[in-house]
Amino acid sequence: GNSESVIYSACMSITAISILNNAFCDIEFHVMDCGITEEDKRQLLDLCGNFSNFCRITFYPIDVEKEFVGCQTYRGFSLNPFAYFMFPVVNESVERCIVVNTDICVVGDMKELNDESLDGNVIGAVPDIGAGAMHKEYAFGCADHKYFNSGVLLVDCRAWRQQDCTKKLLAIAKKHNQDFYCDQDTLNRLFLGNKYKVLPFRYNLLFCTNRIKKFFPDLDDMLLKNEWQHAVVLHYAGVKPWDMLVPSLSTVSTRGYADFWYYASRTKYFVGLFCELLQNNGVPVTVAKLFSSLPSATQRQQMHDCCYWVSWRTYFKGQAKGWYLAR
Repeated sequence: GNSESVIYSACMSITAISILNNAFCDIEFHVMDCGITEEDKRQLLDLCGNFSNFCRITFYPIDVEKEFVGCQTYRGFSLNPFAYFMFPVVNESVERCIVVNTDICVVGDMKELNDESLDGNVIGAVPDIGAGAMHKEYAFGCADHKYFNSGVLLVDCRAWRQQDCTKKLLAIAKKHNQDFYCDQDTLNRLFLGNKYKVLPFRYNLLFCTNRIKKFFPDLDDMLLKNEWQHAVVLHYAGVKPWDMLVPSLSTVSTRGYADFWYYASRTKYFVGLFCELLQNNGVPVTVAKLFSSLPSATQRQQMHDCCYWVSWRTYFKGQAKGWYLAR
């Protein structure tokens, strides 16, 4: 498929195995299928089959061009981000679910999130710490609204269906089809006025400066720091691990990107993602090609051992001093 679909499939696999590897309960996946190849489905099934707590995967074919006519996304991306709006109505047997983007990595037990109370709300979500200077714009005229990130959601599917949320969301998306953050803005418009359960940061930790604290002092840096000590979900919103060679020299960012590449190394997509990382940063892909020539078992061990943190650049007085592999 195209680059976007390949990266989606790669990240879907990374997300899935990170969930399974950290869960102390049985896991069932429901995937909104906007054009996943049969080969990628087979690869995902094979990967998940290595975990004893894996139950099943169900794929739901979605024709985004048909279902989301009149909607649009920023930067000319596909309409795929809207697909999860359909899940509660395409499977009416599910009463509660966790919705996740594929640009995440799970480092804790998702049962902890699943067991959170929604206190009568349809969804639970985490406030977006990046919504700072533009908060008033994001809040759509409701200054008290804590604009949330849609990368991780806890959903009461039964209440969603009872309140006809899918229909309402599609109507909002078509009416406000110039919104920058498409599905995320649409959800915030529907649940405007904090009509959602505010979940702890640990369930959707972003790699950016805490700007929302300016408007909501209770969401301060001390709280955020404590939440990192109990991390469950890392969310690579903004710059992705396969795009940026040096996310930051901070311990938190290094740890987060290392987790991504650790799980990437356990998939068939590692070399492709690694090559893309190097090429996006003007680095020869010799190292990645070397790994691709190794027998799979050796390659897997090498990735675990050497690429727990991948090739990255160190800076001294603003100058790049070389490339290296480090654990």
